[in-house]
Amino acid sequence: MEEVSAKIDFNYAIYPKYQLRFGMSSAYLTFMPGLIKGTNPQSFIQRWEIPKQHTLEHGIYLSNEFDLGRISFKAGFRI
Repeated sequence: MEEVSAKIDFNYAIYPKYQLRFGMSSAYLTFMPGLIKGTNPQSFIQRWEIPKQHTLEHGIYLSNEFDLGRISFKAGFRI
């Protein structure tokens, strides 16, 4: 499998104890499943190659972090 990807992250401090983080990513993936070759002329399969497959993946996320001293809370989502 080959992957080419890019990612960007941002961190915004609204207050000293409240952080907002957000970003996005994108990846282009190439799957190369394989090749089967027979070892002699009487083999049932002489040559069989599974074709490559390509896909794109994208993601966006947002998260919040509240620090209340001894307790902190994190919440967010990813699409």
